[in-house]
Amino acid sequence: DSSGYSGINFRGTNIQVRNNFVNHSALTRDDVGGIYTGYSGETGKVIDGNIVLNTIGTSAGTNTASSYTLAPGIFVDDNGSFITISNNTVSGGNNSGIKIHNGHDLTIINNTFYNNGVKGNTSRGQMEFMNNNQNLDPIRNNVLKKNVLLATNNDQLVALYTTILGLSDVQSYLS
Repeated sequence: DSSGYSGINFRGTNIQVRNNFVNHSALTRDDVGGIYTGYSGETGKVIDGNIVLNTIGTSAGTNTASSYTLAPGIFVDDNGSFITISNNTVSGGNNSGIKIHNGHDLTIINNTFYNNGVKGNTSRGQMEFMNNNQNLDPIRNNVLKKNVLLATNNDQLVALYTTILGLSDVQSYLS
C-alpha cells in the first residue's frame, strides 16, 4: 500500500505473482504499473488473482512535468511475451486498467477492469494495446477471453488500440 513507484515490479523467467493486494501505487513517479513487467525473452510469467486499486501516477517525480500520467494497473512493457494474466481485478487507476506495450503471445483471461482512467489522460481505457515499434515484436497472437471491461463514466474508454502501422495492424493484434 502507498508505494512511490510500482507496487510489484518483476523480471525473470517462470515468475508467478499471485494473490496480492496492491493499493495506491505510483505516488511519486509514472511510466510504471501497480504490477509491472515486460521484456522480450522472459517467458513463463503468471499474474494471477491480484487486486490492484488506485494506481495514481504523477509526473512530479520525473524530469517531464505534465498533466498526463502513465500508470496502468497492470503494465506489460517493452515487448513482454508468453505471459498469462488471469483472475485479476483492477480499478480506480488514473490511466488504463491494463496496458500492453508491444506485447505478444499473451493470454489475458477472466480479469475484471473497471473505472480506470481520468479526463485529460489520452490513455484512459480499461484495456490498452499500444504498438509503437515498427516491426520489432509487434502485438500478435494474444488471447483475450472472458474479461469484463467496464467504463463507469463518459471520460473513460472501454478499450484503446494504437499503432504506428495502420488499421490492418490493429486487426492483427489478436489470434
